[in-house]
Amino acid sequence: MSRYLDWPDYLVIVALLVLYLFVGVFYGFRSHFTKLWHCICHSSTKEKSPEENLTPADDIFLGNRKITLLPIVASTMASFMSAVAIMGNNSEAYCYGIEFVMLILGYCIAFPVAAEVYTPVFYKLGVLSAHEVVYIAVVLYAPSLALSRVTGWPVYSSILISGILGTFYTALGGIRAVVWTDLIQTIVMLGGFVLILVFGCQQVGGIERIWEIASRDQRLNVLEAIHLQLPMNAVFLSVQMLTGLVTYAVFVGCDPKLNGEITDYDQIFPHLVMRLFSDIPVLRGLFLSTVFAAALSTLSSGVNGIACVLVEDVFMDIYLTVSKGSRLRRSRLTFIARFIAILFGLVIIGLAFLLQVVPAGVLRISFSIFGAIGGPILTVFTLGIIFPFINKWGALFGFLGSLVAGLTMIVGTLYFYTFQEHVLAPLTNATCSIVNSSVSTSAPSLVTAVTPAPPPEYGFSFFNLSYLYLTPFCLLVGLVIAVPISLLTALELTAF
Repeated sequence: MSRYLDWPDYLVIVALLVLYLFVGVFYGFRSHFTKLWHCICHSSTKEKSPEENLTPADDIFLGNRKITLLPIVASTMASFMSAVAIMGNNSEAYCYGIEFVMLILGYCIAFPVAAEVYTPVFYKLGVLSAHEVVYIAVVLYAPSLALSRVTGWPVYSSILISGILGTFYTALGGIRAVVWTDLIQTIVMLGGFVLILVFGCQQVGGIERIWEIASRDQRLNVLEAIHLQLPMNAVFLSVQMLTGLVTYAVFVGCDPKLNGEITDYDQIFPHLVMRLFSDIPVLRGLFLSTVFAAALSTLSSGVNGIACVLVEDVFMDIYLTVSKGSRLRRSRLTFIARFIAILFGLVIIGLAFLLQVVPAGVLRISFSIFGAIGGPILTVFTLGIIFPFINKWGALFGFLGSLVAGLTMIVGTLYFYTFQEHVLAPLTNATCSIVNSSVSTSAPSLVTAVTPAPPPEYGFSFFNLSYLYLTPFCLLVGLVIAVPISLLTALELTAF
């Protein structure tokens, strides 16, 4: 098996990256292309488009609210299908089984609530919001692990490539570039997973053999949750878990980390690709593009959202106050929006560099950030939308208390976390010498094994709370603080 990519793989990767750049450049300079086309066709129409009545920010960040349904659905799904999900979920299923599919239960609650409670409020108000800076840095860091495994390049090279590319086409093309590149990336990701499942099943002896190995080694926990699948994200999560089972079946008895082939289980997805498609170089490049596509989709959506929040909620307020209501030229606002997008892209690249020193896996890092930072933000939105009696003081202290609680939990788990995760079934490289003997005459590897120990007894520690529960924990803390403070301050105001 070739350890690194060949030139056809790089050709495929470069071709897809150039395609993403082209979409950004096209939508960034679409007006110039349109004028050129009218000149060529001798078109002299000067009718005012209804879109001209909208603000420049609507065009840059929302596509004039006229982007069709299919690309919007694909873009939303691609944004959630980050490199963290592709690599983290695969390693999770490989090491611990498919209990993670229980997230579909959360989808069944969260998606309807978001669609029926939160989204209508934001849509009717016409407001824009995004709070993803730190999480996007994790998403940017994840594909760097894959690239370092299949190319031998240092981690920072991938961070720079992904960060600069995603920031560039987002800053130029705005939301239209984000949506249409996300549509392309969704097709690439879905096609990649399907081919991995087909080739993986063929290599290990069919889906029955995969199920047999997974059942024998306790990887088939909580299958009942599959019956609760929601479209899109539920299907993708199930495919990722099944890919994890394929990964386990392919490497059963020859764990690549114990054998020294990878340094972290988050690298097992690209290692699987190199193993399955060792004789088909072009497909290896296609699947590495899958990881890049997942990272770029989330990066582009996040950068666009952050830039739009700063332009609409910060810059425009300051400008209108200073200029006493005078309108800002469209070209200048476009330049400012692109500058802010580039600036935050650079900030995200810097944060991704810092993540190299964090020992936890990308899945745990991302969920911890979602819980500790997203939880307080969810608290504020929930208080404002569902609890009308909450006043500004209750919301303020509820948010601060929730944020302090979330950050305390993250820091506490680094120093006071006593619970140790253990694999469900033995991971060993005992059969690696047999596998290697068919392709190499090198000496057998040192046999290492990780065997499951009985669940140990742990003393109570508040910081043993699972990272998956950080969001509801922060929400609960915020509610407990906000409600009494709002009631007390309301009583004081009525007393005076």
